This record gives sequence, C-alpha cells and structure tokens, in this order.
Amino acid sequence: MSDEIYRHNPEWLRGGRSAFSGWWTSFSNKGRLLELGCGAGRDIPFYLELGFCVTGVDYSKTALARAKNSLGDIREGKVVLVELELTEFLMKVEPQSYDAVCSNLVYGGFTLNELKRVFRLVYRALKQGGIHAYCVRSLTDPHYLAGEKLGRYTRLYKHGAGGFLETYFTPKLCKSLSQGLFETIKVVEVRDLIWVVERKDAKCEVY
Repeated sequence: MSDEIYRHNPEWLRGGRSAFSGWWTSFSNKGRLLELGCGAGRDIPFYLELGFCVTGVDYSKTALARAKNSLGDIREGKVVLVELELTEFLMKVEPQSYDAVCSNLVYGGFTLNELKRVFRLVYRALKQGGIHAYCVRSLTDPHYLAGEKLGRYTRLYKHGAGGFLETYFTPKLCKSLSQGLFETIKVVEVRDLIWVVERKDAKCEVY
C-alpha cells in the first residue's frame, strides 16, 4: 500500500493478526522468514512467537513507522524492517537466504507478467524445500467487475489524480504461475480470497 492510500484509510494501519498467518505457518518449519508487503506489521508478533526471525519489506514509510512503533523492544535482534519496493529487495537478496516467504494481499498489485518475475525471484531467495505462502483476491470479489479492464484478470481503479491496479485470481491461475518453480501443497478458497502454500521444487534451478 502507498502512503497516500494509508493517509486516506488510516484504519488499515490497525487490526489484529490475520487468519491467513495462522493457516500457512502450520505447513512450515521455523527459521528465517521474509514477509513481502508487511505493512504495519500486524502478523510479525505472531511469527516471532512461533520462533521465526523476520525480515519485513514494504515501500510505505507510514506503515513501517507504525510497525516499528508497535513492535517496540521485541523486534531487537529478531526483526529487520526494510523500506523498499519488494522486487528491488528480492533482486538484492543472496540466493537461498530464507526458509519461508509470505505475502498477504500484496501480489494483486502486480500484473501477471510482473508476477512471473516476482515468483522467480522468490524461488531464488528460498532455501531448498522452502515455503512460499500467499493470499490473493479471487474472481468472486465483488470489486472485480467494477474497475477498468486491463486484462482478463486485472482491473484499474482510479481515484483523484491517481489510481491503482488489482489482479484477481483463480486456483488454476495460482497453480499455473508456480509451474516449474513450486510444488503446490494446498490451495483453499476463503470467501473472496485464495490462500496458497507451496514448496520450492528442488528440480528447478531458476536464478
């Protein structure tokens, strides 16, 4: 989320732990976790309780300031927060650095072509057998048909002088994005969302 969107929707900086965080972590061993688009860090305390060492990445200065304030002293030595666009961060990461990579309602901000590149970078960042978990909006979301059509799955929403795009997904589309990179463990539809957890496929070497 951009700083502008957070300024117009301050309530998005609040809220408790997501249900998605409790679901995907049941499939993962602990270790080094990279959260892409960590926002205000609402799930980070839970990840720390589970034993993860967390790197949170977000390009919103507003959200990261809230995360640093809410985490306080508990983040010392256990959490690294980075203000950077996630693709830029992934390009700088050493190969096989993380045991898990997760994102919650972040990948919708990319086109499908952009996501293919993101997934390859996630693959590169994960250790062998590492977990990739993400939550995205499905085609059943009522906003799907409201925006300007940019492609079969992507819509543009305008507000004021700016706007944002949102890509929507199906379980089949999620699996196709991961083909040749990740082995699907489980895909579930929860209301208007899709939750995905998958494992790095050791047979593929995309660097």
